[in-house]
Amino acid sequence: MSIYHILNKITKNYKYCIDCNKKISIDTRTNKCHSCSHKNIYSKEFRRKRRLMYLGSKNPNYHNYWTKKQKRKASKKAKKNWRNPNYKGNSQEYRDKIKLAVLGKNNPNWNGKTNFFKDDYDQKIWTKKFRKMIALKNLYICNCCGEISMNGAPHHINYIRSDCREINLVWVCRSCNMIFNFERDYWFAYWCEKLHIKPETLL
Repeated sequence: MSIYHILNKITKNYKYCIDCNKKISIDTRTNKCHSCSHKNIYSKEFRRKRRLMYLGSKNPNYHNYWTKKQKRKASKKAKKNWRNPNYKGNSQEYRDKIKLAVLGKNNPNWNGKTNFFKDDYDQKIWTKKFRKMIALKNLYICNCCGEISMNGAPHHINYIRSDCREINLVWVCRSCNMIFNFERDYWFAYWCEKLHIKPETLL
């Protein structure tokens, strides 16, 4: 799916929430916005009913509890195993096997063999002073969730770290910054649409 296709999806195709009439994306599974769909989940009545559903003998783990004696026994066994150099989990061979299982294309965060050192930050521009300037420009407010974040970071819209133009940087909090590592095409289109930037200027 191309960036322009996603941009058209965000800007042109939309529907309205059946409760508050707020504009929402056409791709949402429900006909409600995020706040309206979560109203019932976080209500006191819903939480009370949910608690009663899994209370006492109704809980699937009701009879599967461990006694203090069983916990002590399991703890001693675990400590003994990790101290033992011949234990399977302590061997270098076993560690290498786990490492290879999540290496390269097997890793869920694989983004197509990008070289970390080739596309590194421009150290002449990327200084503390420059990062502070981006933060002050946005008044330390996260451009995604709108909360004040003193420990935030500048986010590169086009994901090219060497491109340190002001148009390509937005101030975001740490929790939001973690989200942008996934579905990069979508988030690139999202920032272009939100900040009214033409994608050609950042590509």
